[in-house]
Amino acid sequence: MNLKEDQISKIDPLLEEFLMNARGDEKIRVIMTLGDENQLRNNQALPMLEPGNFPSPIAYRQALIERRKNQLSEVIGNTIQELQNLSLKPLGGTMSRVVVVEGSATDILNSLELSGVNNVSLDQLVGLPEVAPDEAVNHFAQLYIKILGSDLDQKTKKLIYQASKQYILNYQKRYNRLRVLGMPQPVNLDDIYTEVQCLQPDEIRNFESITALEENYRHNSSRKLTNEKSARQNGITIANQYAHLMILGQPGAGKSTFLRKIGLEALKGKSGQIQGEIIPVLLELKQFTTNEVNIYNIIEQEFISCQLPLAKEFTNQLLRQGKLLLLLDGLDEVPNKNFELVIDKIQEFVKEYKQNKFIISCWTAAYRQKFQNFKEFIIADFDDQQTQQFINNWFYSEVDKKLGTGEKCWNKINSEKATRELAITPLLLTFLCLEYDESQDLPKKKATLYDNALDILLRRWASEKRLPYEPVYSQLGIDLEKIMLAEIAYDNFAKDKLFFSQQEVLNQIQKFLSNNDNAPKNLDPGKILDAITIEQGILVERAEDVFSFSHLTLQEYLTAQYIDDHHLVEKLVTRHLIDERWKEVFLLVAGVMRGGTDDLSLIT
Repeated sequence: MNLKEDQISKIDPLLEEFLMNARGDEKIRVIMTLGDENQLRNNQALPMLEPGNFPSPIAYRQALIERRKNQLSEVIGNTIQELQNLSLKPLGGTMSRVVVVEGSATDILNSLELSGVNNVSLDQLVGLPEVAPDEAVNHFAQLYIKILGSDLDQKTKKLIYQASKQYILNYQKRYNRLRVLGMPQPVNLDDIYTEVQCLQPDEIRNFESITALEENYRHNSSRKLTNEKSARQNGITIANQYAHLMILGQPGAGKSTFLRKIGLEALKGKSGQIQGEIIPVLLELKQFTTNEVNIYNIIEQEFISCQLPLAKEFTNQLLRQGKLLLLLDGLDEVPNKNFELVIDKIQEFVKEYKQNKFIISCWTAAYRQKFQNFKEFIIADFDDQQTQQFINNWFYSEVDKKLGTGEKCWNKINSEKATRELAITPLLLTFLCLEYDESQDLPKKKATLYDNALDILLRRWASEKRLPYEPVYSQLGIDLEKIMLAEIAYDNFAKDKLFFSQQEVLNQIQKFLSNNDNAPKNLDPGKILDAITIEQGILVERAEDVFSFSHLTLQEYLTAQYIDDHHLVEKLVTRHLIDERWKEVFLLVAGVMRGGTDDLSLIT
């Protein structure tokens, strides 16, 4: 909304920023100071009332109240009534110039034109209006009626339109609001959505040996550990192109957000980006915590819960006619005890209703080609254009646009290759934006930045998604895991290895468990490796039985941590002082060192 100078002069900076970015229909609560303070001060200079002039204490008190009311009336005038005329709601009593007022952002803005409104500050955002776009409601209702295919009376049709609105509202409430890492309040998906690009897995995995992967990296001028030989394809395009689609990606790559976006676009009908007359239903697979897995009933319940008429008949016709878009999010998030059962149930359902459209998402490491006749795509790492779009979406407020915050953040991230490498997924790019937003800069000590990024992958991501910890976590613990990862990182980096076989990393895990006094001896190295790859994504399977760290930056940071923990600084200087490959490690060691200045002087 546009604000005038005289309006800005009456409000605090927080309210100013909010109103500048508001649509107008948001419901907010503000604190208003009404009237002129000088006039009130003059009124208070009137002669004092003497208790002896009144027949009783009650009469004296009543006289004081009446005088106060009269004084406020003279100062405030008709401002309270004028606020009410604007559909604003004053809360509490009227015995003070300071009042709490609730109403829409537009009405609050209009109230700033009142001469009796002196100063306004934002108290809180009360809520956003629940609005289902008419076009989406009409599209859903008309398609619902068409699928039923029987003659319906006007009363039933009216009920369908009313319930269609509720279905769309429910969908928006559940899937158009995202909980973003580190932010206390959810944000609209459209405000931060960045276009998804995908790659075919076969093209990424075309280097099947460790030697081939190492050679490809050495000839690659960037720090990327992945090979992208095939052309990127737009995510929405492939969602329209294939009826059965498997979307793979690393932790935080944006798989869940992508599926939500597809569903929201399908609800828009002709104005949306998803083609065809289809009804979207999104199921989060982590809900399957028991042996009760009845996909048909869950879909049916989605319509019944909105009180859509003839919901059972509609569900049957919807599936028979192939008009369902079933979005199954988070195959990897199914509890281990139910994993095979859920896969069997999904495959049975797809086989019976194969004429419908199915899109499943799964972490790459957890997927083992379980589904036949599904076209597989992997969400590609962000390129420069996507990264810039994401950052600009993040810093979208009018204040940030005026200050060029997005461009400054991008320039800062892009100025260092190691930091830029972290910005290839929405998860860690979100982390970088949060870091920049806090101080308009990134931490000077890169070791601190990378340690926080590692913490995101180890702890906070699973916590934010409300995923249960598997037993391996409670037995091994995050602190021990970091020590183990540092040992794996150093052992391989010292051997000039960025890629290593599954057996090599299993041997390293077993060695750590055997040699560390604090590590449990009964843990299965294979299960630990699964936890690190499938549930955290810190190690990534680049080809069959070939692993690497997800980011070269993380391997370098963990290597530096190991060097400091084991007092290997002098050895580092002696062997690798002029080795370009160790340059980042040298810089990071300086950041993680807890030793004295004599040690520090060795590497500076």
